[in-house]
Amino acid sequence: MGSMKDEKEVKSRSYYENIIAKIYKQNKVVFIFISMIFFTLLYYLLGKTHFITNHSSKFHIFDCLYMSVVTQTLLGPGDMLATTRISRLFVMIQAFITLYISLLIVSDK
Repeated sequence: MGSMKDEKEVKSRSYYENIIAKIYKQNKVVFIFISMIFFTLLYYLLGKTHFITNHSSKFHIFDCLYMSVVTQTLLGPGDMLATTRISRLFVMIQAFITLYISLLIVSDK
């Protein structure tokens, strides 16, 4: 009778561990979206003097979102460039954060 109780505890423990693991993974995905929004706002605050765009003379928040999404997906923008050291630093930090979180997500079982 004691062994059945132990089996139930093991089953329920693994069930709850699975739930915690799913929440943990979802938090990483949420962190990726939060960092994307953070860097979008950061690029917007830096302004046009730190970036060169080929398509528009006006620097719009959508341009910053585009830069953030393309950097976050590790594609690298071809039509928008970071021109100053500080803007390049922030782009590199965003790429490293994305790579680190992506590796954490992939390494989880």
